[in-house]
Amino acid sequence: SVRAAAIAKWLSDRAFIIFFVHVVVLEHVRFSSAIRIATEHLPAGLVILLISLSTFLICGVIAAAIRLIPGASRVAG
Repeated sequence: SVRAAAIAKWLSDRAFIIFFVHVVVLEHVRFSSAIRIATEHLPAGLVILLISLSTFLICGVIAAAIRLIPGASRVAG
């Protein structure tokens, strides 16, 4: 569908930035107080899913913000 193609294009344009940013974001998310609290109250599988989705969304926002900088697409893909 057209929507799936648009999402795939958006991800493709930002994949390089997301790749480099995800390690730092993952560490911040993993050691955040919200995840520590969630670990005490939720099953491990759900916590892993929460960490993964949070990291992906934060990286997507950072990548989109970086792409707004003039000339960033030449450096960051």
